[in-house]
Amino acid sequence: MRVFALNSPKLFVFIAVLCSIINGSTMPIFGFIFSKLLSVMSLTPELVTLMFKKDYEEYVKGEVYYWVYGILIIGGVTFTVNYISKVLFGYVSEGVTLKIR
Repeated sequence: MRVFALNSPKLFVFIAVLCSIINGSTMPIFGFIFSKLLSVMSLTPELVTLMFKKDYEEYVKGEVYYWVYGILIIGGVTFTVNYISKVLFGYVSEGVTLKIR
């Protein structure tokens, strides 16, 4: 508790922890999106025609693009929150180290 009391910008610690939580939740979300992508790619042409009454190539291309964009968004979010978290934790730890010395 004494070391935590040395953290002068407590808002930075809160934001860094929040970014770490968001970063940790991206892998389960990625797993869900990836499983949806694999399920779309495993459909047969007959099944797509029977269930969705659409052209196979058109349907699969649209769905694959949709889920790939989701993966790209997850990648961007992961990069952003990971960067913010590392920078803020580094800034706070630098301040604590200077105060302890």
